[in-house]
Amino acid sequence: MIELRKRLKKINYLKDSVDGILLFGNDPNFFYFTNSSNGIFFYDFLKPLIMISKIDERKRNYIKKMETEEKEFLNNLPSDGVIGINEKNLSVFMFRKIRRRLRTKNISKNLEEIRSIKTSYEIQCIRRACLITKKIFSEIEDKIFKTTENKLKNLIVSLISEYGVESAFSPIVASSSNVVNPHHIPTKKRIKEPVLIDFGVRYNGYCSDVTRTIGSDLENKIKNIMEELYPKIKPGIKAGSLEMFFRKKLGRDERFFVHSLGHGLGIEVHEKPFISKNSKDVLRENMVFTIEPAIYKKNGLRIENDFLLTKNSLKNLTDF
Repeated sequence: MIELRKRLKKINYLKDSVDGILLFGNDPNFFYFTNSSNGIFFYDFLKPLIMISKIDERKRNYIKKMETEEKEFLNNLPSDGVIGINEKNLSVFMFRKIRRRLRTKNISKNLEEIRSIKTSYEIQCIRRACLITKKIFSEIEDKIFKTTENKLKNLIVSLISEYGVESAFSPIVASSSNVVNPHHIPTKKRIKEPVLIDFGVRYNGYCSDVTRTIGSDLENKIKNIMEELYPKIKPGIKAGSLEMFFRKKLGRDERFFVHSLGHGLGIEVHEKPFISKNSKDVLRENMVFTIEPAIYKKNGLRIENDFLLTKNSLKNLTDF
């Protein structure tokens, strides 16, 4: 498959430091290379192999060569050489089991970097997730001030299911004084202005993440700052400099901005690049990320959009 070849090509440079790559089904990187969520993936830079039980086999899996003895996967791996693993997604038990038989190297940062640059197929999936999000927003628009926080959340969850996709995370609906809490859990409170709505969907494994606030008198302040910031977002810009600029422009309200300015978006809702003041990430062509300015105080707000960075432009995928 062309898509698999593209992804394997991105990781081939690691053959200078490891003799193979081993990933497991609970790892987002496993999905990245297999389009599946069950089994064990091994790549020796010649041919990819997936070890999976017959009961878990999936037709949409990228990899056709399969072994079914998943429990004895170590027997299918070379006993000499160094194997690259993602220690961030390994249990202590599995890590010890592997280390008893193999020499390993942690390649978690390499995998994060590889996934941060999206292929055309990945961009297409994220665009579709954003389009579905837009449609759901349009369906709830005339119902927002006729219900409660938790009922609106349940409606969003129901609509996500009707569109045949999954929630990327539990939707947030915060009304009135509740907007001061970035991770507010919806209650039985009747919705009044301002109201903050944050949700995303997962389409073919890829996420959207959008926030809208209605009725905040701070909207123009944020809008004016962002009109200055957006032209600065170009390939080669240091991600940390963007948040520093935003915080400086907030002035006295800077203390009410309690999280980072944005984050990468893809298989995970939060992945590289991280757009925060301490981030060392540099923005590159074909990265997809959110920008979510916010002020958490009375009549506060958060606005979050999803962007694709190309060679010559910053494209808002959620321009609605």
